[in-house]
Amino acid sequence: MKFGRLLKQHAATNQYGQEFFRYGWLKNRMRCEAPSALRPPPEPDSEHDDDETYPDEEIHAGDTTKDIKTELKRVESVYSSLARALLHDLGRLRQPTSEACSTFLSRIRDLKQFCLLNYLAALKIAKKHDKVLGTNLRKGDMEILLAKSNSPIFNGLDDYEAWTMFYQTFPPSLLPPDLTKCQHCNKPRFDLMALDCGHEFCWACLSNEAANNATACPVCKQKQSLAPVRRALTALLGEAPGLFDPSAVAEAADQAALFELGFSLDHGTGGGFDALLDPVLAARNPTLQRVPPYWLSPGSLLPLPTAAGISQSGDLATSGDAAPAPAPALVQLLGVAMGGAG
Repeated sequence: MKFGRLLKQHAATNQYGQEFFRYGWLKNRMRCEAPSALRPPPEPDSEHDDDETYPDEEIHAGDTTKDIKTELKRVESVYSSLARALLHDLGRLRQPTSEACSTFLSRIRDLKQFCLLNYLAALKIAKKHDKVLGTNLRKGDMEILLAKSNSPIFNGLDDYEAWTMFYQTFPPSLLPPDLTKCQHCNKPRFDLMALDCGHEFCWACLSNEAANNATACPVCKQKQSLAPVRRALTALLGEAPGLFDPSAVAEAADQAALFELGFSLDHGTGGGFDALLDPVLAARNPTLQRVPPYWLSPGSLLPLPTAAGISQSGDLATSGDAAPAPAPALVQLLGVAMGGAG
């Protein structure tokens, strides 16, 4: 199923659907912006039923790169407000009832779906933008906006605080008696996810196992991914998320930021590679301050030996700190990054 059609289908049943990412509208904007020679032809089997309908005056060429980023900010703001309101209402509930249990269950499920689908929509529309207009929005900009800019949508993917508060608020007596128990914490749960082996676990247990680098079912020890976000995205897409997996997006964002650090600083934006060794130059450069102390080497991200005056956390050493001596491998790593022999 086309993603636009999938998004529209879920928006029709989600109580927050009217605030979903305006995927079809942005697709139409891109069609208008693209030169006629590059404009994609209509898809004969889709009948454009994945596109949203807007008045003609709203569909016109413009800066769709800016539109996409603005739309992402709007959706992030909506999600933040909804998430805060949900936690606030759960915290203020004084009389837990079966009716309230059902209401909050619906809100939590729809909000989680809102987060997952709009995360996908942002990446999907950026990928389509690159294909139609020949830009590089998907690789770099969108990944940094999501993974490196404290995005509420990205951070909310694996957030289970609402589920935790829900189970603390509503006692087992208000839950259905036949509710299946998590096979790890042995508590009745609504948010169970089945692994490839068939064993079922709640979101919190799977998230904690994945955070501890577990790669096998806690019960049968079958090797598989335990990350609940990856499994939820797979269920939505009908296939493995691939480059849409949050870990892949985060890694790509790191590489994009490091590329910017290594190859943009030498163009008058803060002292180039000297900033890695000079804390004064580093202090003047916001890019260097927001990138963790890692450097890209062929095939992997390796820890960058601490430069004089810069701590491993990426903070500048204070006057009272002993500045560590540059490590022997530093020159070699910088040579690799700049294309030198090393």
